[in-house]
Amino acid sequence: MRWVSHMLIGGSVCSLWQPAWVPVAVLGATAPDWLEWIGRKHLPLARAHHRGATHNLLSWLLLGLAGCFMPRWGDAILAFAVGGLLHWFGDALTVSGAPLTWWSPHRSTLFGGRLRQGGKTERAIAIGVAGLCALVWSHRLPWGEADFNPFVMPWQQHYRAGLIDAAEWRRHRFSPF
Repeated sequence: MRWVSHMLIGGSVCSLWQPAWVPVAVLGATAPDWLEWIGRKHLPLARAHHRGATHNLLSWLLLGLAGCFMPRWGDAILAFAVGGLLHWFGDALTVSGAPLTWWSPHRSTLFGGRLRQGGKTERAIAIGVAGLCALVWSHRLPWGEADFNPFVMPWQQHYRAGLIDAAEWRRHRFSPF
């Protein structure tokens, strides 16, 4: 899959769980590729091949598990690992597949590995996942007064509470941010 698809899927799925960590999940969704590039250019991994050590499922699962047990940075590490896991699932849908472990040269595929990189099916899957996440997100329970919604500003509630005046409400009433 291309980076755009990985970022769209990682950000969409993370927005359902914890909207504040969407940038970290997007960074994690692209991490296997840029970590591989850093390893080849700046570390002694000159013979590293694409979808090798940075693309394996076990590493991302272990990182996510570690994030579950860390008190201070656990949520950020978990969001990063969720992005990496979604990257693995996206790559496992392709013809090339993705490895399960770092010591195995075998690559696994999901659903027969019929997806071609950059094709219409890849775009349809990425847009479909984002659309499904948007649909789930929009049908959640109604936001309460104490809940924070980072995607839609409650301009009318701010006006009723006296936090903003009528002119500011009219100026921003159709603006989501």
